Amino acid sequence: MMDRRVYPTSLQNIPGPFVAVLFVGCLLVFVLSVPAAQEYAVKIHPLFQDHPAVVGMMDILRTAMEREGWSLVPHSGANADTIMGYVGPADLCPPPPRHPQGFVFSCKTVNGRKQWTVLGYSSLGAAAGLAWVADRIKVTGEIPESNVTRFPKFERHLNNMAPPDNALADPGNPGFKKEQEKLREVFLSAIQFGATDLLPYDRNELVWVGPDTPPESVLIRREAFREYIRLAHELGLRVFLVGDELIYRDEWLKAAHAELCTQDPHLWEMLREKLRSVLRALPELDGILVRTGEIIPRGEMKSFDLVHHRCEREQRSFELIYQQILKTCHGVIVGEFGKEYIHRTWVTNSHEQHSIAEVYERIFTNEIPTDNLIVSIKLTRTDQWQFQQLNPTFGCSPHKTNVEVETARFKRGKDAPIMDFAAERVASGMQFALNRGAISVSNAGGTPDD
Repeated sequence: MMDRRVYPTSLQNIPGPFVAVLFVGCLLVFVLSVPAAQEYAVKIHPLFQDHPAVVGMMDILRTAMEREGWSLVPHSGANADTIMGYVGPADLCPPPPRHPQGFVFSCKTVNGRKQWTVLGYSSLGAAAGLAWVADRIKVTGEIPESNVTRFPKFERHLNNMAPPDNALADPGNPGFKKEQEKLREVFLSAIQFGATDLLPYDRNELVWVGPDTPPESVLIRREAFREYIRLAHELGLRVFLVGDELIYRDEWLKAAHAELCTQDPHLWEMLREKLRSVLRALPELDGILVRTGEIIPRGEMKSFDLVHHRCEREQRSFELIYQQILKTCHGVIVGEFGKEYIHRTWVTNSHEQHSIAEVYERIFTNEIPTDNLIVSIKLTRTDQWQFQQLNPTFGCSPHKTNVEVETARFKRGKDAPIMDFAAERVASGMQFALNRGAISVSNAGGTPDD
């Protein structure tokens, strides 16, 4: 998405009106009309018209049009001359349904009259079509005249997100409505960037292990995330809670009778109980993301390196311990709760499973289940995209993989220049991952504050 760089003649400067005609048939079209009053309406199929994502994208379209001096009026109060567009489901006509975010935009002129249609393969597809039209208006000042068919190359797009504010836990809180509106705006922005799944952090704040009732702070965070998930689902987005392992409280070790040793079965049971406590508290969740390579303690929570720490009784290789982590998490998330498990292979070095194919292959053998598991791999061998080799571990096992892209750029010294544009490099890397079987992509998309 970018602001306009060239200012072509906008529709409001085209002499004479265009008269609208709405054709009825297998191909449902929407028709562009430019009456003198410059008021327009978009007709939306009943299947999509009340969906929050479509409603949200109509607001974005309205904003783009208003920048051009056009007015978008409700279809219910419009006459035939003001009908600008029609948005409908693509499954009414061939081809058969494809990617849910796919859409078809077409334009043709019959007897001097322009006819337009957006056909979506789902409500998110219709929303994507509206977002695309709004973006073209923003960039060019005109509604496009080309015929376009768009389907994402990746099956899914995972968007890293900030967690909700505690105000979302209490409808009586003065900030509750404000936080709701803020999140809706953030979620709609994510949809504009193609998101299908959200990855909010702070899963460990929802955990409680032991027989005691969780403290108020945990209960509040759970309620805030429950509303967060509801708002996301309303827009057709899935939610996966992100957390590091092993993050723990001393009370949890005591309740599990566990010691910080990977040879202690009670420690692994504590990890299972951590995951269970979240999935029991929030059954609405679509799944959980686990990270093991950058365990960061926060506040009262401490961290333990499951992969590398060696107590006196532990003699196994880190590959075998890593496999135990995968099997333990998969057993709870997928086996017990039927949810989806995303596992990040990230680690803050360049000589282990994240970056070395041979090490990765020793871990992700046929002993590691493939059902409902996505292995999430960063695009490059180390932390930043600049000057980095692409990650060679894509395609090294039969597991589904996600490619993590990062477009942040960092100065090399106080007066070093910032490189100008990361997109071309990232795009070629994404194609690399796609060619090696990656089914999804994750990044931090735009937000209203960016």
